[in-house]
Amino acid sequence: MNIEKKVKQVEKEVIQKPRDARLRNTLALALMENNEYEKAFHQFQQAVKLERTVQSLTNLAYFIHHEGEWLDGEWHYEEEKPILLLEEVITMNPQSHFPYSLLGEIYAHQEKYEQAKRVLEQAVNLKATFENTSNLALCCEQLGMLDEAITMYNQAGSYGSDGYPRLYSRIGYGFCLLKRGKVNETRQLANELMTINTKESQGDEAQIADLYYEIGDYQSFLTIYATLDLHFYSVEHLPAYFYSLLKIGKVEEVERIAQSTITSKQNEINQTAHEKDWTEEERQECIEEMNKDIEYVQQAVSSVKAGMRPDVTYELAVERACYLFGCNVHGHPEYKEKRNG
Repeated sequence: MNIEKKVKQVEKEVIQKPRDARLRNTLALALMENNEYEKAFHQFQQAVKLERTVQSLTNLAYFIHHEGEWLDGEWHYEEEKPILLLEEVITMNPQSHFPYSLLGEIYAHQEKYEQAKRVLEQAVNLKATFENTSNLALCCEQLGMLDEAITMYNQAGSYGSDGYPRLYSRIGYGFCLLKRGKVNETRQLANELMTINTKESQGDEAQIADLYYEIGDYQSFLTIYATLDLHFYSVEHLPAYFYSLLKIGKVEEVERIAQSTITSKQNEINQTAHEKDWTEEERQECIEEMNKDIEYVQQAVSSVKAGMRPDVTYELAVERACYLFGCNVHGHPEYKEKRNG
């Protein structure tokens, strides 16, 4: 059914049964599909006013966390509101991982790793998914619980399609192995990940290259970087590249790449200065960023020539997923509430 027709149909049903919270939820989800987010927020809100259930509270919390609240003609964002809603849900002892996974995601995003770990453990016990297992691994790593993190990253990496694992969490697994001093295991893992990445074209080459860099396999690192279009990467990727080139004696290549990058940035500055569709403030802001990049590249060259080994930036993002009960887009059923009597 056409989504606009579905919205109109459910709107008619809501008029007939205005106190049916589940109908309100169905209408809110249809409105989201139709990109009518202000109206969707109102319907999620009305569902909660009618009955405070696992479904109504979780869905409102999810919406507020990702979209905000539509109040007085504008969107407002308050991090604590969805937390309060989900904490209320948890007191109902829900038998779905959705509220636990969502609350864990929010806590992890706020870097409240202890709180996130507690609720994510409950989520995984109910149903382990790539997202909640990866986020639990991230929390364990941040809390220094490396053995637990290794187990969770390894488990999360098994959730893939066509027999191939999700590489992003496996890279986290690799960095935890490194922190445990397991160089040979890390090398073997990096080799396996490159084979899978090549077959699946998952686009994780740069992160896999960082594993090689950290174990001192500069040739493998450079083999990967030779295939990358560095114009699509930030200048923060260059110091390790420069250092690896110096380690195999390619000093002139460092100079060439550095000068090419600086020239590219200077050309961007000239183009920005004549950009008619930008405000003066926007132009100056962009030019300032480009000049910072040029300075960064120059400093990187000086540092590696002085023998300083740059660190690679390893930071896994908090994984997100849809936790809306009744979402047709992701095939989620409605929550079966417990009824008294």
